Amino acid sequence: MKPPSSVNPYAAPSDATQRKRPPVRARFDVGKDERHTVEICLSIWTCEEVYVVDDIEVMRITSVAFRANRRFEVGEDEKHEVEVRVDMFPSAQALIAPMWIAEVYVDGKLQVEELFPTMRRRLKAVYRVVKWLLMGLLAVIAVMLQILILLCLLILLIWIFDLRAVGR
Repeated sequence: MKPPSSVNPYAAPSDATQRKRPPVRARFDVGKDERHTVEICLSIWTCEEVYVVDDIEVMRITSVAFRANRRFEVGEDEKHEVEVRVDMFPSAQALIAPMWIAEVYVDGKLQVEELFPTMRRRLKAVYRVVKWLLMGLLAVIAVMLQILILLCLLILLIWIFDLRAVGR
């Protein structure tokens, strides 16, 4: 017989570093003399963003914003300001062709031009599928309208010829 376990498997994590991180991840290094590894994790489904520096969680946010700037400092002796800019629809052109911009600026200088390249490709693929589905739906609606117009004309013709027959 096994002794009872003192750990409750359903208990909340004791600290933030033990919590599960979202699946989409990007990693980059910051600093010259004092190197730090920054990891950014996000989930499209739960809208959760997690920012980790040297395996220590520095920020956890749940946000549904299409445009966001996140700032935090990295380093002890050699301090750096890290700014993550995410923009889902940077211009009106995004309505025609989807855009996904996720950039990292360190001390005001662009360090990572495309933070999540796979995310951008996936969004473009989803957009293409949705676009084709909408075009198909519009084609079906157009054909249905043409059939409705033809039926209305047919009913009108039957009604006109029926009136002529009654008038004789």
